Amino acid sequence: MRWNELLATLPEDRQQGLMNALTLGCGHTAFAVRLLDQDGDSRHALDCLSIAHDALRAARGLLNPAGPQPAVASVRGLATPRSLPRRWRGFVATRSLDQALCMVALMTAAVAHTRAAAEAIMDDGQVDEIQWHLIGATAALADARRQVLAAAS
Repeated sequence: MRWNELLATLPEDRQQGLMNALTLGCGHTAFAVRLLDQDGDSRHALDCLSIAHDALRAARGLLNPAGPQPAVASVRGLATPRSLPRRWRGFVATRSLDQALCMVALMTAAVAHTRAAAEAIMDDGQVDEIQWHLIGATAALADARRQVLAAAS
């Protein structure tokens, strides 16, 4: 089924909820990565990754409410440790090369998946492809957050 065909089957409130969740998730993913790229506040970026994860997870549930719900649990409510330095580059510089590369790779994967999902939506792509990218994005976001938290503790 194509994206626009799916939207036509949904009640208006569910369409709105789905679009809001996708917009929030994709926007917060991009914003968080931009913050980190510009050596911004790493705690704020981590909070944005959490918001992005939960919004995209909600979108997955709205896409297929009758199907299995996303297995990746919410990451909100997990406290951002005070030990996490304010500046991202200062934090990454204290990590091993493997840890740093893993965190960056997971965030890169999250951005790639959210971008691909957005492009598929704009191109009236297949819903299965969009769902696949949302699964990839939520998994990468959850893993990235866990990696950062583990490295900060």
